[in-house]
Amino acid sequence: MSPAVLEGRLLEDCRQAIDLLDASKTAPVEQMIELVDAAERKVVEVRDEIILRLRASEGSGDHGSWRAALDRVNATLSGLASVEYPGELERANVDMVRRSLQQVVR
Repeated sequence: MSPAVLEGRLLEDCRQAIDLLDASKTAPVEQMIELVDAAERKVVEVRDEIILRLRASEGSGDHGSWRAALDRVNATLSGLASVEYPGELERANVDMVRRSLQQVVR
């Protein structure tokens, strides 16, 4: 994915989600859950905007880049869900999700 696709607010939201994930790694369980949830909300906002831009780019040269961005963000959201589910915390998944999200902003 081209770095030029995600810019402005989308890029900032991804970076804020990364910061939240960084903070969650050493936080007590309750705070960790809150931080991961906040990161997930940021990524959902990014995903929703990417969907709008993907639809608007139909037939343009940017369409493939928006599709690649959406695929990466959807994978990140799946990883975020795996931090808390099914039923137990998986702190190790925070690093995996963070790496995935970093690839979105590159």
